[in-house]
Amino acid sequence: MGPHILSQEQIDLAVAWFAEIDPGNHNAAALLFETFGPGRHWWPKDGQNGEAERPIKPYERFSDYELLLMKLQETDPQKYKVIHKGTPFYLMAWLAFDMRHYAKALFYLDAALSEDQKNANKTWQDLPAYRFLLLKDEDQVAGVTIREVQNKLDNQLKRFGVIPGARQVSLGDFVDKVVKTLIGDPKTRSIVSAFYVFLLEYDERRRELDLRSTGGGSIQPLITHLFHGGVIFESLLKTKYPEDQLGRIFQSPQFREDFNLCNIQTSAKGLSDIYEAIIDDLPLTAFQTTAKLRNTTGHNLAWDNIFGLNDGVYAKFFQQEVNAILYLIDKKFP
Repeated sequence: MGPHILSQEQIDLAVAWFAEIDPGNHNAAALLFETFGPGRHWWPKDGQNGEAERPIKPYERFSDYELLLMKLQETDPQKYKVIHKGTPFYLMAWLAFDMRHYAKALFYLDAALSEDQKNANKTWQDLPAYRFLLLKDEDQVAGVTIREVQNKLDNQLKRFGVIPGARQVSLGDFVDKVVKTLIGDPKTRSIVSAFYVFLLEYDERRRELDLRSTGGGSIQPLITHLFHGGVIFESLLKTKYPEDQLGRIFQSPQFREDFNLCNIQTSAKGLSDIYEAIIDDLPLTAFQTTAKLRNTTGHNLAWDNIFGLNDGVYAKFFQQEVNAILYLIDKKFP
C-alpha cells in the first residue's frame, strides 16, 4: 500500500460512522466527508493563512479518498449508491487536476455534478462542481485550476478573434452562450469539461515535446490528444445536426447552407498529408484538418513521427482543431 494521510484508525471510525447514518441525510454525508476528508488542507496563498492555492500532497489525498470510498462501498453497497458523494468527488477532481491527471479529473468532476444534480434538487447549480464549469473561481478550493482554464481559453478566443473573418468572442460570452447551453443536460455537459481538459492537456504534451532531446519517443500521447479534439468537435456538431457521422453532417443540406461549404475531405493517408494541406485559417481548412485528424488518429497510433524537435507541427494541428470548434460555436451558438 502506498503512502497515506488517513490512519487505519480514522478509516475504521469513518466506516463505523457511515454504518450509522441515514443515507438520505445529505447533511450527515457532507459532515462525514468533511470530518474524514484528506483533501481539506492546502498550501495557503503566498505562504500565508487565507486563500487555498495548491493542496499539500495531492497524490496521497487522492489515494485516501479512493481508499475511503472503496471501504464504504464494501461495507454497504446499497447505502453507498444512495449517499451523497458530491463533496469527495469534487475534491478528487480538484486533486486530479493538480496532479495533471486530466482524465481522472474529468471523470470525477462529471461524477460530482451528477451527484449534486441528483441530490441537491434546486440548489445544485450553486454548488462548486457546477460553478467550476461556469469558470467561477470565487470561494473555490479549485480556484487556481479554474483560473488556469480561464487563461488558456481566453488566449485561444483572442487568437481566433484576429483571424480575418472570424468573430471575437469574449470569455463571458463563451460561458453564457455555450457552457450554459450544454451543462444542464448530462448527455452534453461532458463536452464542456472535455474541452477544458483538451486545452489543459495541450501544454502538457507541448512540454513533453520541448523537453525531449532527440526526435525519438512515442507520439501516442499527441495522437490521443488530437483524437480527443476531433471527438469534441464531432460531439458539438451532433448537438446541432441529426446525422451520426462527420461525413454525413458535412454533406447535409443544413450544414452546407450554414457554412456555404461542400466537398469537405474527411480522410488522409497520414499525418504529413494532413499537415501539408493546412494553407490558411479559414473554416474549410479547419473543418477538413479536424475531420482528418479525428478519423486518422482514431484508426492507428503507429504513424510516422512528423513532430520533430519542437511543437510547430503539433501547434498547427491543435490550433486548427480549436478553430473548427470556435467556427462551429460562432455559427450555431449565437
